[in-house]
Amino acid sequence: MHQQNQIKRTLALPDSIEVVRALLNAEAHKNRASVSKAVCQHFNFSDAPVAHKSGVASRHCANWSA
Repeated sequence: MHQQNQIKRTLALPDSIEVVRALLNAEAHKNRASVSKAVCQHFNFSDAPVAHKSGVASRHCANWSA
């Protein structure tokens, strides 16, 4: 739970919101899963060395509009 709260705090920062908006505006991603993966990679969110936390990021990204 602590890790999820840390992710939420990180994504709520104004600079983080701008990063996500830039990813959305780039139109390089065809779906939310792709955006989520890019967000996780950018902020280095992961459960394990290879398992990115795309579920948390995608839930937050879904609430933001470009």
